[in-house]
Amino acid sequence: MRVLIGIAVLFLSLTMSAQEYAKWIELAEEAKQDEDFQGAVSYYSKAYALDSTRAELQYALAQAHEANHQYRDALQLYHRVYRKDRGRFYPDGPYHLAEMYMYLGEYEEALDYWKRALRTGEPDDSMMESIAQSMRSCEYALLHPDEKEEWKIEQLGPRINGPESDFAAFMLPDSSLLFSSLRGPYTSELELEDPEHYRIQSYRSTWSGDTWKRTDVLKSKHLDPTYNYVNPVLDPAGKYLYISRCEDLHRCVIGRFEWKDSIASPFEELKGEINQSSGTQTHPFLIDYKGEEILLFSSDRAVSMGGMDIWSAREKDGTWNVKNLGPAVNSAGNEISPSYDSEESLLYFSSDSYPGYGGFDVFSIKGTPDVFSAEVENLGTPLNSSLNDLYFRWQGDMGFLSSNRSSAYSIDGSQCCNDLFLVTRSKKEELAVLEKDSLEHEPSKDVPDVIQSVSELEDLLPLSLYFHNDIPDPGSRALVTSRNYASTLSDYLGMRQEYIQEYKMGLSPPQAANARAQMEEFFDASLVANLEILDDVTKLLLGELQKDKIIEIAIKGYASPLAQNDYNKLLTERRINSVINYFKAFENGALLPYLAPTQGEAHLLIKKIPYGEERSEKEVSDNPQDRQNSVFSISAARERRVEILRISELD
Repeated sequence: MRVLIGIAVLFLSLTMSAQEYAKWIELAEEAKQDEDFQGAVSYYSKAYALDSTRAELQYALAQAHEANHQYRDALQLYHRVYRKDRGRFYPDGPYHLAEMYMYLGEYEEALDYWKRALRTGEPDDSMMESIAQSMRSCEYALLHPDEKEEWKIEQLGPRINGPESDFAAFMLPDSSLLFSSLRGPYTSELELEDPEHYRIQSYRSTWSGDTWKRTDVLKSKHLDPTYNYVNPVLDPAGKYLYISRCEDLHRCVIGRFEWKDSIASPFEELKGEINQSSGTQTHPFLIDYKGEEILLFSSDRAVSMGGMDIWSAREKDGTWNVKNLGPAVNSAGNEISPSYDSEESLLYFSSDSYPGYGGFDVFSIKGTPDVFSAEVENLGTPLNSSLNDLYFRWQGDMGFLSSNRSSAYSIDGSQCCNDLFLVTRSKKEELAVLEKDSLEHEPSKDVPDVIQSVSELEDLLPLSLYFHNDIPDPGSRALVTSRNYASTLSDYLGMRQEYIQEYKMGLSPPQAANARAQMEEFFDASLVANLEILDDVTKLLLGELQKDKIIEIAIKGYASPLAQNDYNKLLTERRINSVINYFKAFENGALLPYLAPTQGEAHLLIKKIPYGEERSEKEVSDNPQDRQNSVFSISAARERRVEILRISELD
């Protein structure tokens, strides 16, 4: 009887589990049909938790992760399917793996899987060309790993960038920023409440002093709420706001509003050849070229050269005549989001067809708005990344870029969504100075040769002194050490190349070059320079003590979160003690009389403030298996320090 009851319970449990599994699959399919890929990931993941062995579910979840731009998660699942299937039921496995590696900037691995994709399956001609183009881009990226130092980019803050896509920024004459954003309401489980409310609107943010203050949706009685209004841009005369009005995310027309610091008239759809029913037209950008106003835009109309092309348009008697910019600019792929710098005679645009770093890259070509005969130039990294880099608009001495590279603001940490970046550019003569400065680095804090009072040293504080992992005396539970900070730092500096190699391991060539530069900068500007400052400050302290003063130094210790907190407190005590040993050894013991004085004499007091990991930054890895991040990353290295917080004279 017990056996029969057990079988019945098991059968009921399996039935309920199967029903729950089917429910999550159904919800995932509905979300995918609504293009709510975040919801699809959530529902497929719930089914995956019930049964992770089915290849069809692994594949569906991988596709959902890919559509939601969670490329690392998609890569792992595609690998699982590919290892099991070997192309029997999913012959496009190598293609997907190559795409994921390319999105992640791992070009050698991508190239290997593109070659496998050519060897397996029977791709058609368009697929063959797509693979060939991707292989050219991988080869280009591997041959051009170095950053173009003239470009500097900085992610705009959370007052501009939200958890969804933000793009198409344009600076108004009053220094306020117009931009577009795709936003919708999400549940607490990161599922879109209603895809019908997922809309693009245009926004305006005001600049005040040194920060963006307020972001408001662009409102007017002339805006029809049934449409999306995208890509706002003001004409050079400041008379019209040109914009794309979209029925959905795939069908747009270009029109304009009268502009008097806000929308001041009904929407006027541009007449003539510009708006065609055979495609979409979007990304308007107005330029004043030799006194003539010219509109640049993107369209995939039937007569395009392939995909989206870039066009120019001129208005005559209220009618717009258009011209394709031709094969010098447009390819068989997609060219979009044009802008033009009249001073430099440069057209900027994004393309997914010319060799680059992956996705859409930003390119330029020199010429007039009608005639371009020069070569198209990839603007390189850091302006371009392995993902999509779009809507580059250069306005005088700054520009704006939209990219889905490593978004800081996405809801789930994916690379789902475009953020806006500020772009600045150094001139060539400035670059020479920057290169010289990087080779002959000076400490960022200037220590005076002489001081009149101890209080003058406050400008040099806090002063951070850094340690390698578990140094000094690894594994010890002692409170004191015989090590001198200067000797621990000497050992640390000898590990420079090990730190560089570990820090850049697994990164793409451009990322690896950047990682090397960052680590070199940390060693030179933080480790070496701060020891030099410590030497200078200690010499000044000695001089003040020789004037019969009583001086207190407060030293606080930190540790990265790799070990237990009680151990880290002992470790920070030893680190503080190593700095005290440095003072004792300074100039052959010149400070010793002041560290152990008799009452009433000049002396140096050390106030110790040991902390464990409780004050360390939360994002620092505490995984001992992940040594790249928990030991050799700059963020972890900055946590392993003591700080001289205060130097004060006591009465």
